[in-house]
Amino acid sequence: TDPVGGLVFGYNAFADIQSAMSQVADGGTLVIYGGSYGGAVNLSRALNPIQVATNSTIPAETLVTITGAVTVSQNTTFDMTTAALTFGSTVDDSAAGTHTLTVNGSLSDTFTGAVGASQPLASLTTDAGGATVLGGGAVTTTGAQSYGDAVTLGAATTLTGTDISFRSEERRVGKECR
Repeated sequence: TDPVGGLVFGYNAFADIQSAMSQVADGGTLVIYGGSYGGAVNLSRALNPIQVATNSTIPAETLVTITGAVTVSQNTTFDMTTAALTFGSTVDDSAAGTHTLTVNGSLSDTFTGAVGASQPLASLTTDAGGATVLGGGAVTTTGAQSYGDAVTLGAATTLTGTDISFRSEERRVGKECR
């Protein structure tokens, strides 16, 4: 049964993010509900901010985990509306220094893999109000890194970019920032 109403599997409801990304039109809206999503994801569409949310029929799933590698092929913004976001693998640009990644919301965003290790992002931005966990050992951009929320280092982390700013407290959990 369709718990939300009006959903048709393969048309406007998908089991994985890449299938949904392939179907949504440029300028459209993609909503990712709580759960774990395997497979690589190529953020290849110019979309409205991608909504990270809790499905009201499964309120316990308050975390979206993308376990596959993520490639940023368009400037992309994630808005954590009612669910937190974890990138469970690497996050890279499709071509070094050409695309930006922004994560907004009052919840936690976690990067467990390196960011920009193979292909650096143009920039990485998180807004105030939430928390960011950097656990992949490195974040590399060709431009700015702006962390508007509290940052926790889950591993010894090297930040490489032209302008790296923290607008809130930085938490070091037995690790060091180089």
